[in-house]
Amino acid sequence: MSERGVPLPATRLITEAQAASYCGLSAAAFSARCSVAPIDFGDRRLDRFDRQDLDAWIDSLKAPDLRVKSVADALVEFQQRNRASPSRDRKAP
Repeated sequence: MSERGVPLPATRLITEAQAASYCGLSAAAFSARCSVAPIDFGDRRLDRFDRQDLDAWIDSLKAPDLRVKSVADALVEFQQRNRASPSRDRKAP
């Protein structure tokens, strides 16, 4: 069961209605917003969404983690972003 008490599907491949519910969206919102393509089994009624693909899509919507883990990490990141190119280091004659 999920944290909200909603039972998760036991199978990896799920219908469009289940996928919408899994993502916490209405069927219409899911159809309009989800970029994950269902697996085509040759009949539209048999198409299924892979939960792992849905998880990857959801993860891609999240903002990148901007927190710095340590001062050393921040210093390394700063140095990498602010490396002077050789042409900028030279002084004009």
